[in-house]
Amino acid sequence: MKNATTGLAIAACGVAITIAGVSGWLDRGSLYGVSIGLLMSLVGVAVLLSGVRASELTTPDRYVSGVVGLGAVLHLYENLAKGSGPSFAWFAWTMFPYALALAISCIKPTRRAATAGAAAALLVDLWVYHGVFVVPRGSTEPLAFLFAPLWNSLIVVPVGTWAAWLIQRKAPGPIAAH
Repeated sequence: MKNATTGLAIAACGVAITIAGVSGWLDRGSLYGVSIGLLMSLVGVAVLLSGVRASELTTPDRYVSGVVGLGAVLHLYENLAKGSGPSFAWFAWTMFPYALALAISCIKPTRRAATAGAAAALLVDLWVYHGVFVVPRGSTEPLAFLFAPLWNSLIVVPVGTWAAWLIQRKAPGPIAAH
């Protein structure tokens, strides 16, 4: 349990620093803040995973990898074609929820359930893209673009994965076997 608490604390601090960097609150240190925040978040997830027995770890699920690939295509397009210029820090920020889903899919009991979390994050990203670039309804619409990775990381991926895991646990037959 100590690994879980420590891992969550490190990841939460990493997310907070990343938000501060992306928001520009760190002025000239924003790029470093985003980089350090993302690194801390990944370290937090690694510490969290270190508490999982080695026999429960596996390679990422192929379906989750496919959804992550679709998310990467969407965010690369946003970054290169719709943005004011390529930004590795912004791309890393938008891809963090997908990295979280990949990490969750490496744990055998949640392997297939992570597909639902990743797909839900992709749906949120597509909804935000539509609201920002296709049919903007107001000047504050781009704020959703800024905060979507946070919502996806803290709410959408974990809740989507948890709900799918509950359904998978209760389901008879081949769904429960994966």
